[in-house]
Amino acid sequence: MSMTFYCPDSPRVNTIGDDPEWSEFPRECNFANGNALDLLSMLDLMNEDDPYYGEWEACELPSIQRKIMKVLNVEGKRIHLVREPHELGRHYHTGNTDEQTIGRLRNLQRLVAYAAQRNLMIRYS
Repeated sequence: MSMTFYCPDSPRVNTIGDDPEWSEFPRECNFANGNALDLLSMLDLMNEDDPYYGEWEACELPSIQRKIMKVLNVEGKRIHLVREPHELGRHYHTGNTDEQTIGRLRNLQRLVAYAAQRNLMIRYS
């Protein structure tokens, strides 16, 4: 299972204008449930009522961008999101490397930056 972070009011296209920075704009960013919950906890953004659903208002996004940047740039914080492949019962989890974690955090950072620049909210579920 995974949690998706997305901007519900964003255009439903992959390309945003002619700006190459946004030509690969991630309309959404997925994390495994465990990684998403760990990340939300690290960012001190866990929704206590329902940890699998939440919304970030546009006014909160600059602060959230700074928090994500700290996790992204500090290996000691980010390493908690790296998982070794493992088997749990009949399910095999492929895990994720530090490089994959960095890529997902960068996508989330770009999604939050996009929403902040356009005064849009972010939702996750």
